[in-house]
Amino acid sequence: MKKSNKLSDEDNQKILSEICVWIDENIEKNIGWDALCDASQLNHKELLFLFDKYLQTSPKTYIRKRRAETSKQKPQFTVTPNFLSKNDE
Repeated sequence: MKKSNKLSDEDNQKILSEICVWIDENIEKNIGWDALCDASQLNHKELLFLFDKYLQTSPKTYIRKRRAETSKQKPQFTVTPNFLSKNDE
């Protein structure tokens, strides 16, 4: 039997949603356990419980997947207006 906390599913999902938003806002930083615990005001076991119960993954795996997803969305290079202009000098 899985461990449970005393909060309702709705409260747990709200907390997890807020953690996921925080992760997205800080995705380019080195997010370790201390940062996750400080930002969420939860301990290591509580974070593991929420991610496992509602996302069926660990916080670290979730962060890795989000980094991979966001890196695919960013352009690998930038096209400037001068790129298309001819240089007739």
